[in-house]
Amino acid sequence: RGNLRKFARAVVDVGADLVIGHGPHVVRGMEVYKQRLIAYSLGNFATYGAFNLTGAKGLSLILEVDIDNEGKFLSGKIHPLKQEKPGGPKSDPEKKVISVIKSLSLEDFVDTSIKVTEDGIISFP
Repeated sequence: RGNLRKFARAVVDVGADLVIGHGPHVVRGMEVYKQRLIAYSLGNFATYGAFNLTGAKGLSLILEVDIDNEGKFLSGKIHPLKQEKPGGPKSDPEKKVISVIKSLSLEDFVDTSIKVTEDGIISFP
């Protein structure tokens, strides 16, 4: 609820070096704002019981981020995961979440979108 982009950017404006969002049960795009990475949602990491894990709801990741001593974003890497029942997250050899994040980032953040390679390397142009 509310304006998530405005909130995330306000957090950077008051000093956050990295913003990682969570909540909608699906991954969302990423942007670099004032040289700080904002990841709007990493999706679900470990689910249980009644959760529907089909499609985008079954995609997850581990996010690796490198920042400098001032907190500025240098690079990152998406380690793609998938969730299947039973059990927790597993490595996804198809790397589906990478293309989803790449697409969402380009759609949602035209001027501040990250670049993502097929291997999940994150950079900012």
